[in-house]
Amino acid sequence: MKLIRDLSDYFRRKGSDNLIPIHPIDYCFLRPEHVPYINRLCEEYFWPDIDVSECLQYPDFTCVCLYNKLVIGFGLLYPEASVTEAYLSFVFVRPDWRNLGIASFILYHLIQVSLMVEFNGYDG
Repeated sequence: MKLIRDLSDYFRRKGSDNLIPIHPIDYCFLRPEHVPYINRLCEEYFWPDIDVSECLQYPDFTCVCLYNKLVIGFGLLYPEASVTEAYLSFVFVRPDWRNLGIASFILYHLIQVSLMVEFNGYDG
């Protein structure tokens, strides 16, 4: 985010009309098109051969953060079908996007989902 602001300031000082557009940060559930990008991020920042495609079976237990279609963060819960609980598998935010409250929002969303599991059960 700081990089985008710095670039915008640079072009503004130059008097250029070609300002870099600022896009909103979007949050959504995991979709099939996100899986390859999240797998790559997991491999780069965690360890190799992580495949999060299994999470497509329960997208309500996921949160993906996007900036103009770029995956900048995500959180994944794995529900336990036999009990009313879930465990947190991954929470990640790209280094340049940290300290903006993104991980806090992802965790808040996932906690709310896990509370719903506790009260309603999960039929995974």
